[in-house]
Amino acid sequence: MVLIDGIAGVGKTALALAAAHRLRARYPDGQLYADLRGSDLRGSAAAPEPMRVLGRFLRALGVPGRRIGTDESEAAALFRSELADRRMLVLLDNAHDAGQVLPLLPGAGGSDLIVTSRRRMAGLAGARTVHLEPLDARESVTLIAATAGAHRVQADPGAARALAEACAHLPLALRIAGARLATRQAWTIGDLTRRLRDDNRRLAELSTGESSVLAGFQLGYADLSGAARRAFRLCSLHPADDFGAGATGALLGLPAAEADRVLEELLEANMLLQYAADRYRFHDLLGLYARRLLAEDPEGEAARARLHAWYIDTVTAAMEWVYPQLVRLGTHARRQEVFAGEDEALAWLDGELPALVAIVRRTAVSEDPAAAWRITDQLRGYFLIRRHVEGWLPAAQAGMEAAGRAGDDAARTAMLISRGQALWSAGRDEEALADCLAGERLAADTDQPRAAAYLAHQIGWLRLEQGRLAEAETWLRRALARTEEEPRGHVRAVALNGLGGAAAESGRAAGGGRAVRGGAGDQRGDGPADVGAGEPGQSGQCAAGAGCGGAGGRAAGRGAGGVPEGGEPTR
Repeated sequence: MVLIDGIAGVGKTALALAAAHRLRARYPDGQLYADLRGSDLRGSAAAPEPMRVLGRFLRALGVPGRRIGTDESEAAALFRSELADRRMLVLLDNAHDAGQVLPLLPGAGGSDLIVTSRRRMAGLAGARTVHLEPLDARESVTLIAATAGAHRVQADPGAARALAEACAHLPLALRIAGARLATRQAWTIGDLTRRLRDDNRRLAELSTGESSVLAGFQLGYADLSGAARRAFRLCSLHPADDFGAGATGALLGLPAAEADRVLEELLEANMLLQYAADRYRFHDLLGLYARRLLAEDPEGEAARARLHAWYIDTVTAAMEWVYPQLVRLGTHARRQEVFAGEDEALAWLDGELPALVAIVRRTAVSEDPAAAWRITDQLRGYFLIRRHVEGWLPAAQAGMEAAGRAGDDAARTAMLISRGQALWSAGRDEEALADCLAGERLAADTDQPRAAAYLAHQIGWLRLEQGRLAEAETWLRRALARTEEEPRGHVRAVALNGLGGAAAESGRAAGGGRAVRGGAGDQRGDGPADVGAGEPGQSGQCAAGAGCGGAGGRAAGRGAGGVPEGGEPTR
């Protein structure tokens, strides 16, 4: 027994029929076929009851009608008995569930069964499952050539590849596109591709005669429970390509465990795909259909707000584990309720980074841009650890623009810190220094003493790396002066270590050693800080004589370890 499943339009029936044709010689007694119309169970066409299918099969096998009767169990036993000495292939197309299939099993003789379904059927014990995925790029272009004409593909192979992408490599969509081209000789492949670029009309364009991608999706959607239909719509709000139960629970206003059950229903119905454990995603065209449905859902904006609030809360809790001493706008008092420890928090950040950055970019230009700078501010510590410069700089820029539009001085200061460190990590030193200087002035002018102290220490480290020792010391001592009320605080600790670096660089190694020891001691007294993994100077490399200014410090900072760009160390 073989079960072929997959999303609507992926080619399940075509594969089953092709297999049946190729296997004719292996089944000399013939083949039996029935369309179980599983996707029509809630539509206008009623699916045939197993008894009706059994009656048709038995009559095809030559059983007189008077022997068939009306009892399904007796008819199923008679069907198995008739097949016991035959070699036949039974093809049950478009099954809805195992309940439709079980009475039609051919038994233990020499006959075999192929079942196709849009659903994954755990109830078919012993079935070998073939889960169909969309085609790859080469196969997609080959299918277009077979339906539209090879000469058209050969004339513009680039347009053919673009058309395959617009069809999301779904066989039904590709066949429809090819058929439309075949009947419109005046069109080029590029003409149709341009029509499909409009998301508002793409599904409507992928229709010809009785074939329609949209119709297939509509049948699958109608077959879902109410909870699954709601989740299908709202999951289109997920900002990244894939998502998990936690974020989905936030969208739906449900605990993660309940959201997971709904996601599994969508997966079983092949309305979602899954490429990794606990991560789900839409096929591109199904995602387009979900967004189309969402446009008419009044719950959309409330669900989006729940999702953004969840991401802000969760990223803040994650950073309480990953980088608790980080100078930032907000903290989380119950981190242990969200994550069991640092490893779990860091793994969550790794998995959700694309979603977090996407939210930053989207909310930065929205009417409520606070999420942009709040998430970016928290992610600064993650970016320092992972050195993800290509994601950091766009996020910091978006957060900066959002904070500027909102006129929020604390947010602007935080974004100047983040963007300055991102620029330094990218090797854009002068731009980094300009942001730090601007941030320090803003913090001093708007009564943000801790941020002003942090930025003074940051500027000091920048100057130290440039070898401008006198200026470095001036700025680092300014940071110390601003932290006198927090003698055991983190900013004071890293500023003291910075002075140790300056002392070592100027040849006063003994004084430098005292400065580093004082800074580290203060940091240990501040709580769960990790000396060697915090702000610049905590590694102690400068005081050890490795040098922090000039090329030596720069290599240590932007290489595999030591004091990194922007004044924060790697872990």
